[in-house]
Amino acid sequence: MAYKGEFSKDVRHGFGVAYFEEGHRYIGRYEAGGMSGIGMYVHPNGDRYEGAFYNNKPDGPGSFYQKDATGKTNASHAIWHLGRKQKEEKTPFEPNKAVDLPDESMNENSLALEVATKAYTMSAEDFSELLGELNRVLFRVV
Repeated sequence: MAYKGEFSKDVRHGFGVAYFEEGHRYIGRYEAGGMSGIGMYVHPNGDRYEGAFYNNKPDGPGSFYQKDATGKTNASHAIWHLGRKQKEEKTPFEPNKAVDLPDESMNENSLALEVATKAYTMSAEDFSELLGELNRVLFRVV
C-alpha cells in the first residue's frame, strides 16, 4: 500500500489517500492507522462507497454506487454497521449532514469527498496530478 497524508506518532491519522496493490483507493480520514471518519473507497472496477467509516469498514451513513452490465450506475443509500447494511435510506450520503462529526472537520470532509468524487471519473494520470495538487495545498508539499 502507498499512502500520502497526515501522521501522528508515525501512524496514519488525519486526512490521507491510500493506494492498495489490488487497485483499490481510499481518500478520507484516518484515526489511529485505520479508515475512520468520512471517506470514499473506490474499487478497481469503479464501484465506490462514500460515507462514514470506523475501523476500516463502512459504519454509519453512506452510499454505495455500483455500475451494472449496461453501464448504468445503481445507488444504495443506507446506515451501515461494521461493513454491513443495516437500514435503507432514501437520500444519498451528504458529508455536511453527518451528525457525529466535530464542527471544525466539516469543511475538510466536504473537500475530501468533493475531490474524491471528481477523481472517480479521471484517468490515472489526471488523478495523480490532482493528488499532487491536493498534497501541495493541504500538506504544503513542494
